[in-house]
Amino acid sequence: MEAICVIKDIYKTLYQFEKAFSDVHEITINEAMLLCCLKDNQPKSAGTICEYIGLSNSRVSKVITSVENKGFIDRTMSK
Repeated sequence: MEAICVIKDIYKTLYQFEKAFSDVHEITINEAMLLCCLKDNQPKSAGTICEYIGLSNSRVSKVITSVENKGFIDRTMSK
């Protein structure tokens, strides 16, 4: 039971960090992780991004759209 309480405290701390990060940088943690994945300025497939970030395809698609709408990236669809 003690482990569950520790995990709860970790989640609470992570939530507080994510909120503070978002307030300061005006991007979410998932958006920041996407930008880290793309930092080498090389094209990446959605699958590669999913593996790097650890999110589902549908969630990554939403994060990519959000970062694109904020002007951080330009998305190109592969052929």
